[in-house]
Amino acid sequence: MVLALKPFGCMPSAQSDGVQSAVINRFRDMIFLPIETSGEGEVNAHSRVQMALGEAKAKARAEFENVLKSTGKRLDDIRDYVAGHPELRRPFYHVPHRPGIAGTAAQFVAHVSDLMESKHRFWHRSRSAPFVQSGATA
Repeated sequence: MVLALKPFGCMPSAQSDGVQSAVINRFRDMIFLPIETSGEGEVNAHSRVQMALGEAKAKARAEFENVLKSTGKRLDDIRDYVAGHPELRRPFYHVPHRPGIAGTAAQFVAHVSDLMESKHRFWHRSRSAPFVQSGATA
């Protein structure tokens, strides 16, 4: 979603109209919301932003559901796998970007699904026994 704040009736406003047209023609699913600063009342501008956010939320939810469906897994399966692999819950864990998927949650579900199907699954750490080097003497 792109929110373009532009002054009413000045040259940069006319230029941003051309940019808006080019961007929307290239990215058909993008939400582009131009708000002119003095041409609309504050309540009207706020209402337009709220409507655009609602539309963005609906698109993100639909994308998430489509990605989850394409994996063939249930949401509970994804959650169970993540619960067993705490490194996936770290705030700075890097989720690889996939072309064609915009939402963070949808990206994460696709990534976890791949990990679940991968031959090289995350190593599940045992918390019961400490690490012991071979050949070490006490």
